[in-house]
Amino acid sequence: MRTVLGLAADRGLSVELVLFDGLTDLSPATWAAADAQLRALVAAVAQRPPALWDLADRPDDRVSATAGPAEVRAFAVHVAGTLRDADPAAVSTVTWADPATAADPSLAAVVGAVSVAVPPGADAAAVVATVRAGIGDRPLLLVLPGPATDGGWGPVPRTPARQAHDLASDLLAAHQAGVGSVSVAALADSPATGQRGLLRADGTAKPAAALVAAGAALAAVPAPGVLDLVSGRFWWAVAAALVVAAAGIWWWRRRRAPVGRRAGPADGGGPAGPSPDRTPGRTPAGIPPGGERGGRHRAAPRAGH
Repeated sequence: MRTVLGLAADRGLSVELVLFDGLTDLSPATWAAADAQLRALVAAVAQRPPALWDLADRPDDRVSATAGPAEVRAFAVHVAGTLRDADPAAVSTVTWADPATAADPSLAAVVGAVSVAVPPGADAAAVVATVRAGIGDRPLLLVLPGPATDGGWGPVPRTPARQAHDLASDLLAAHQAGVGSVSVAALADSPATGQRGLLRADGTAKPAAALVAAGAALAAVPAPGVLDLVSGRFWWAVAAALVVAAAGIWWWRRRRAPVGRRAGPADGGGPAGPSPDRTPGRTPAGIPPGGERGGRHRAAPRAGH
């Protein structure tokens, strides 16, 4: 950790250190161990401390059988006090998943800045307005989820163009609302973050990477076009289903069609010709005139009898 912080400081970068990500049980039974870990870390980085200590990333998503919402909030208040005791100059925050929790004035009072993670698909401006209503003009930090670029199966595909457009909209809303700092949850794609990064797993930049540069033209990012929309797997699946359905209907109608027969006058066709085994003045082969096969015949009744 000291090496990372030293390299960042040498390059003029500030670091936000996120703590207790692996701690799933936030009940009081774990607080003593958390305090010891925090104090040891503060001592280890005392020469080059981080710019911001994030004491918990979305702890309200870790409600469990041993730690309900009240215990989770109490944990945040407790470790904030521990950090103040260990380093009074440290600037702390807690990143909440629920904007209503982040807007709680009693929780905002124990940290140097309030931080909230914008839920995927949520309106960043609405999230900011909710939190601002509770904390007033206290410093506010926003964590954006970073829209994924894995294509997805929805009618609106998750593409690099869609990621850039959605991220630009969120950044623009945050800046217009006076948010002090905005961060993206994932810098690069990885098995842990999926394809939500600004960089691909090989380090190449996606279009959204240019939006975090100073002076980026956020309002000039165009919405994805029609070609981007129809490139999604959802629409390819719909097209394939329509083709299969059309083929099935065609086959079913072919199976139910009547067997064809020779067209005659009753069918609106041409005059009926002689049958294959009849000619004028002759009976079918093997049948004597006026009789049945085998010589047996019935006499025709006489007229008038």
